[in-house]
Amino acid sequence: MPKDDLVINDIDPAAVKDRATAEEAVRKLREAVRYHDYRYYVLDSPVISDTEYDGIFAKLQALEDRFGLATEDSPTRKIGGEPREELGTVVHPLPMQSLKAVYDEKGIRDFALTCVKELGHDKVEYVLEPKYDGLSIELIYTDGVLDTGATRGDGTTGEDVTANVKTIGSVPLSLLGDQGEAVPSRLVVRGEIYMRLDEFNTLNRKRLAAGQPPFANPRNAAAGSVRQLDPGITAERPLHIFLYAVVQCGGGRSFETHWQMLQALPKWGLPVNSKMQILTKNIEEILDYHRRLNQSRDDLNFEIDGVVV
Repeated sequence: MPKDDLVINDIDPAAVKDRATAEEAVRKLREAVRYHDYRYYVLDSPVISDTEYDGIFAKLQALEDRFGLATEDSPTRKIGGEPREELGTVVHPLPMQSLKAVYDEKGIRDFALTCVKELGHDKVEYVLEPKYDGLSIELIYTDGVLDTGATRGDGTTGEDVTANVKTIGSVPLSLLGDQGEAVPSRLVVRGEIYMRLDEFNTLNRKRLAAGQPPFANPRNAAAGSVRQLDPGITAERPLHIFLYAVVQCGGGRSFETHWQMLQALPKWGLPVNSKMQILTKNIEEILDYHRRLNQSRDDLNFEIDGVVV
C-alpha cells in the first residue's frame, strides 16, 4: 500500500481551502490511484474494493476541478494500465474511453438536462443496461471473420488477445448473415468478458484444492484468464461475453440510435443481454431501474457495478 494511505483516507476535498494544500492532496491521491490501477489492471490483484477506489478517484477529480489542477498525465485523464508487451499490442480504431460516473439522483437529472440541451429537443430516449464488472474487450471482424481481439489497455493501445478470445465459446469466429442483417465488410464491436459467479466459486475451490491462490473476484479472474500467454489456459476457464457497442461498421450500414444497434448485434450472432436492456423516455424510470437493479444485484449470476444510461 502507499505509505501515506491513512493520510489519503483522511483527505476531505470540501475542507481544503488553499491551492498549496490542494496540490499536496492531489499528489498523494494520484500516487494512490496509480498504485491501485497497477494492482487492478496489470497484476489483476486489487487490495481495495471498487467502492474504496471510486472514493479516492472522486476526491482527486473534485480537487483537480475545483483548483484547476488537472494535467495531461493525471490518472483522471487516463484509462487502465499499460499493456503487457509480451502479448503484443493493438492500436484501437477509436480510443476506448471511460464512462462519466455519477453517484446520486442529481447527477442523473443533470445528465438528462445536458442531453436535452445538446440534442436541442426534449423527446430523448434512454437505453438502460447493467454496468458489467468484467474485462473490456474490442473485437474486429473483417468480411465477417474475427481477426482481432484486444483489451482496453491504456485506452489508446490494448493487448492483442486474439488467440485467447477465440477460445471463448460465446465469441463467434464468423458472423451470421442470414438473420436480416447483411454482414458488414468491417465491424468493430466492444463488450465485456465476464465470469459467472457460480463458475467463479467452482474455479476458486479447484484452485484451493490444487494449492493455488484463489482469485480476488470474478472480474480479476476473467482478466487474468484472457491475458494469459498460453491460450490453452484461457480455454480452460469459464468465460462469457456481452457486446454493447458498435464502433465502426463498413458496407454502408449505419444506426440512428443505440437501441437500433443493440437489436442488430444478435442477428450477427453477437451476444447481448437483451433481458436486462430497457428503452425509456422517463427519467423516473431510470431512477427506478437503478433502485431495482441495486436491490436485486445479489440475485444476479454475474457482477455489476452500476447502471449505464
